[in-house]
Amino acid sequence: MAAIIFFVHPIAGSVNASLRTARELKLLGHDIYFLGLSRCKKFVPINDFNFIPLFESWFPGEDKIKEEESFVFWRKIGQRRKNIKHIEMFLDALIAGEDKEFYDVVRQINPKIMVVVATHYDSFIWALLAYTTGINTIYLHDTLCGTQSTRVPPITTGIIPGESIIEQFKIILSWKKYLFNRLAKDVIYSSVLKSQLSVKTGLVKLCKHYKYPLKLIDISTDMLAPKLKLPELVLCPKEFDFYDVERVGRYYVGASIDLHRKQPSFSWEKVDTGKPLIYCALGSLNFLSKQERIGFFQIILDTAKQHQEWSWIVAVGDQLDDKSFIDISDNVVLVKTAPQLNVLKKTAIMINHGGTNTIKECILFGVPMIVFPLAFDHYGNAARVAYQGLGLKGNMSKLTSSKLTFMIMQIQKNPYYRMQIKIMQKKFEEADRLNAGSSIINTFCF
Repeated sequence: MAAIIFFVHPIAGSVNASLRTARELKLLGHDIYFLGLSRCKKFVPINDFNFIPLFESWFPGEDKIKEEESFVFWRKIGQRRKNIKHIEMFLDALIAGEDKEFYDVVRQINPKIMVVVATHYDSFIWALLAYTTGINTIYLHDTLCGTQSTRVPPITTGIIPGESIIEQFKIILSWKKYLFNRLAKDVIYSSVLKSQLSVKTGLVKLCKHYKYPLKLIDISTDMLAPKLKLPELVLCPKEFDFYDVERVGRYYVGASIDLHRKQPSFSWEKVDTGKPLIYCALGSLNFLSKQERIGFFQIILDTAKQHQEWSWIVAVGDQLDDKSFIDISDNVVLVKTAPQLNVLKKTAIMINHGGTNTIKECILFGVPMIVFPLAFDHYGNAARVAYQGLGLKGNMSKLTSSKLTFMIMQIQKNPYYRMQIKIMQKKFEEADRLNAGSSIINTFCF
């Protein structure tokens, strides 16, 4: 059988999205290797896959870079001039010959195909370097990002499209606004910060060096990074999206949730499973300040105290614990992290942030949602949840205990949401039985 490389970004969502596809390919007899920055060590080896870090001298591991610093580094890069300069130096080093480390590892593994788990900026670099090897390369991602369109708004908006001229005009304006904001960031990078990391400048510099045609780069995408012209496998059934919009080279291949991934331990002794269970979690990334997180979760806890008829599991993240809150009632189990797949099996309603993995897992287990989007694709995901009738979309900045109670009661009392989630659950199960993602990748291995 063949060797296959997966390039991943150092966050749990990127790694988790690729695990099931990788596991299916491993069961077919292929040798699977995960490559990426050193901090991926936290997520890959515990799931029984080989991991090879790249460019450790430039991007050291957990012991040298703290979680929030790495997050700011990748997601809010314009805030820290020193980090921008660091990446500029790294790109110059690649061009000067340090890309040899990448080529040496690839040559040693000798893969038949390379899979780039896309959306973040590093995925553009992995894809570009992979292109130069001449080895088949494909994108794999779980976001419903697209390209400028008159029918589907950017994933960063909460707009629910319709058929009227006014609604289509709103979509056109949303794309104009999105692309204008991207242009404004380029101006800030180039003029204010005196940086060469703008999309235009950095992209042109790299593509010229690696002889990749600029006309094949998609810079009108709402992904975090420009895209090369490569086939895309989208880890989400097509039925969850807004419209039946065909995109050449895009293939929807099912939810692909790895039910065997490693999860934290959890004791059910304090959970009254005789009551409906409400589960609340905001994902693995800190999009909110500590005080904002405390404020949100305190509203959750206040609501739980008022409604003893429900059991609650509240996962508050690594920064907080029970000492961060006032008066936690007996019907609440508060933890830093929860084994989400196991908890969802017993959950009646989940309150979440709109992350793609979490939404897919809710659908797979038939759990209606109340979604409070925080960043990037959360807004578009929340809009799709509301559009498909799988739950409700909330506004965290305007949240009160009474508003949360009203939303919970809406979902509990209206059978529409339970029916819709069951229908979508069935579609997800049918799509997953096909194992389409691993099947497509497998065809390139012979």
